[in-house]
Amino acid sequence: MKKRYLVAAAVLFSALLIVAMSLYVLAEVTFPPRRIATITPQSLLMNSQDVHFTTSDGLKLAGYYIPGSGGTILLCHDFGSNVGDLLPLASALNEAGYAVLMFDFRAHGKSAGRVSTLGAREKLDVSAALRFLDSRQSPGDRGLLGISMGGYAGALAAASADELKALVLVDPYPDLDSYFSERLRILFHVGKGPLASLMRDVFAIYTGTTGKGWSLEESLPSLKHKTILFVSSQSTDRSDQFCHRLYDITPEPKELAVIKGFHEALTLGADKKKMETRILRFFREFLPLDAPSTRVIPAKPESQ
Repeated sequence: MKKRYLVAAAVLFSALLIVAMSLYVLAEVTFPPRRIATITPQSLLMNSQDVHFTTSDGLKLAGYYIPGSGGTILLCHDFGSNVGDLLPLASALNEAGYAVLMFDFRAHGKSAGRVSTLGAREKLDVSAALRFLDSRQSPGDRGLLGISMGGYAGALAAASADELKALVLVDPYPDLDSYFSERLRILFHVGKGPLASLMRDVFAIYTGTTGKGWSLEESLPSLKHKTILFVSSQSTDRSDQFCHRLYDITPEPKELAVIKGFHEALTLGADKKKMETRILRFFREFLPLDAPSTRVIPAKPESQ
């Protein structure tokens, strides 16, 4: 009898532990810490405009538009980050002649929303940013640089955005299951398995991301008319594997680069110039400033 109680207690403890672990990870990835950028383009003496635009599901996003003489590059930050972390890179791109649009994703920075969906619903944020550029008739063709969640969301949105010609995807993950699996491994040293699948199912129900359409591996083949630079920062072995895996299944034209410490190089460090040079080289080749635009600019509605 005593042994039976001990077994029951062990099973109950294990179940509670699994629930606690699941809730911890779900809270971590659903409610990011809201950090407001402490630097602005104006503080870096950049000519910029504060902008706002609304997603198709009704969230108001905040960001900056920095005019340029050539194509426009959309910058998409990582989970838990904000526009401030990308301002040094925006400055380098703008000095080279590119216009830049950067914004806080939903539930980040100054943008509305409480819940993050790790890039699934954030693809609507990217689509809203592209519509905003249409409304401004921003010059030239368009490119995108996204980091991790930003790269995942940007690539999902790019599947239906012909105007995006060149993409830089830094440490993208193939799907949400892979992301959860990696978070479990980092936090609890638990590999991919039933727990990751359970959390993905709960996350999907809570955030409304059930069904298909969330796999980057399935979306990449549709990007065959775009040029993609995959960048691995080698921050973890798994993230490096994810990047190479996605590169392998992507149709040409494509490139692969390893920039160790990419995230740190965004703001400081000896590798900052190296990182900026590699990114600029890619955009100058595949989003040239002096090339005629191939994008059809939507006509402004006639005033009544």
